Amino acid sequence: ADIEVEQGADTTFVDNAKALFGNSSDLQIYHDGSNSYINEVGTGNLYIKSAASLVLSNITSGSVWIECINNQVELKNAGSTKLTTTSTGVSVTGGWVTDGVSVATANIEHTDNSKALFGDGNDMQIYHDGSNSYVRDVGTGRLWIDSNGEGVSIISDGSGSTAMAHFYKDA
Repeated sequence: ADIEVEQGADTTFVDNAKALFGNSSDLQIYHDGSNSYINEVGTGNLYIKSAASLVLSNITSGSVWIECINNQVELKNAGSTKLTTTSTGVSVTGGWVTDGVSVATANIEHTDNSKALFGDGNDMQIYHDGSNSYVRDVGTGRLWIDSNGEGVSIISDGSGSTAMAHFYKDA
């Protein structure tokens, strides 16, 4: 039987009392005195659907943490978007820190004057300024180019066939 709650009326559940849904109480909503829970404990999935956007935010400050809009998801910090899903992958605003990246078959593209930085003080830099390309060591120590083969060749054109210099093992 349906239970109707009068418009504007509240339904109160005391701590640890659960609102149960489904023949086997598959969906549970409750508060344990410290934390609040929405549990899907059955065999299916928990779907949260919205006709517009889905927004997760802080009730006190109103700061948005996650916003799902149409076909994209935005992760935010203090209300500012930091990661957005796109049709081709993700877009990151600001820097990112990782302990490792595996790119597999994808390219990492840098726009002019965007640098690939290495070392704690960004001592090693690889970049293109719109006119010239640079491999630059701006820190202490030497720039080493190391080969485990017969030597290293520096090529002067984009075809890979004209050498400017060859450096051979023990020569």
